[in-house]
Amino acid sequence: MSFALGAACSFRGVGYAYPGSSVPALEDLTFSVGEGEWVALLGANGSGKSTVARICNALLIPTQGDCSVFGLSTSDPANAFAIRSMVGLVFQNPDNQIVASVVEEDVAFGPENLGLPPQEIEARVRGALEAVGLWDRRRSATYALSGGQKQRLALAGALAMNPRMLVLDEATAMIDPLGRRKFVSLIGELKRSGKAILQITHRLEEIVGADRVLVLKGGRKVFEGTPRELFSSRKELGSLGLGVPPLVELRQELVERGLVSPQVSPTVEALAGEICP
Repeated sequence: MSFALGAACSFRGVGYAYPGSSVPALEDLTFSVGEGEWVALLGANGSGKSTVARICNALLIPTQGDCSVFGLSTSDPANAFAIRSMVGLVFQNPDNQIVASVVEEDVAFGPENLGLPPQEIEARVRGALEAVGLWDRRRSATYALSGGQKQRLALAGALAMNPRMLVLDEATAMIDPLGRRKFVSLIGELKRSGKAILQITHRLEEIVGADRVLVLKGGRKVFEGTPRELFSSRKELGSLGLGVPPLVELRQELVERGLVSPQVSPTVEALAGEICP
């Protein structure tokens, strides 16, 4: 089984049905995420987004089609360890990923299991915690963290493994607005460093900087394009089952009144810059 070179993750005609379910979670899904590419995956609840995340990490095996990660088929059990070493998966509920009672020990858990030398582990733990803004809480009890801090801790644990690809499954659900902006900024930095990013979210304001957007509906891909193409009209968003963020509403009103260009991104900075240059 061969796959295209240069892709971090490739889905080719992937289908998946959970045992006992008469309705498939995914049907004939084809897409790829390149190295150094940020792809956002959207869709309503039950559209299949989390199933995609688990297939990327070989936690689920396609019942139809093929998925490869850096050229390795996820269907081959012999590839599971290598794939999970290269793909960092961050779940919506961080409690599912926290394994230690102290913050720095939790982040060190993954690198320790890779058998890395102590100096390398220390460097990775510090770098990961600084990246997510938790270095000052390194000796805190994990149970004492807020939900948002736990989500950042889960991301730090993934970063400490130095993965080539990150799969973020609603990883900002518990983070406050300021924290989400910092999180999205970090995603951009990780992309620029060459990591592949697959971001699963329902917050459209988070995906403005993505290279591509995919939308799932009923387990099928119903849209693929740039964020700007997705934001082109409220009707388009409504037909895809997506809520229209206030900034997108505002942008559309300003475009219709001729106050900003149709190409402007739906961000506060971009809109303000066009209105008050």
